Amino acid sequence: MYSFPAARLPEFVLGAIAARLVLLGRWRGPGLEASLALTIIGYFFVPQVAPGYSATVCTLAGFVLLIPAAAIADLQGLPSLWRHRRLVRLGELSFAFYMIHLLVLRAATNLLGTKPHFGPLAGATVTTLAFGLSLGLSWLLYEKVECPARRLLLRRR
Repeated sequence: MYSFPAARLPEFVLGAIAARLVLLGRWRGPGLEASLALTIIGYFFVPQVAPGYSATVCTLAGFVLLIPAAAIADLQGLPSLWRHRRLVRLGELSFAFYMIHLLVLRAATNLLGTKPHFGPLAGATVTTLAFGLSLGLSWLLYEKVECPARRLLLRRR
């Protein structure tokens, strides 16, 4: 149910309302730092609630405040960690990462089993390798599929 698009509709609507308020110059939420703090605090509550929509319930308010606060900081040219060149690049790769990371994790599960027993160093190494492979494949997917497709779809007719 969590992945069912209609179940995620309220989040989409809240995001659309927040975006519209930003576009109209009517957003009156807290600044970037306070919104980020609320979002992080929400993550600490996730383990305290029942499984299912727990992450959504606990972090929704933070994200509804954080995303518009970040947009306004960008529009006003205020200092923002997220405008750093490397973080902008990670943002560009994020959709491709979303598309590829689960495939990498499933392949690792097939290779290593569902409950491998690693020590801390081996576990950190496997995690770093899975992240690095996902990031590398997302870069490849972005550069060789997403960018050419965008150019094809957005070119002038």
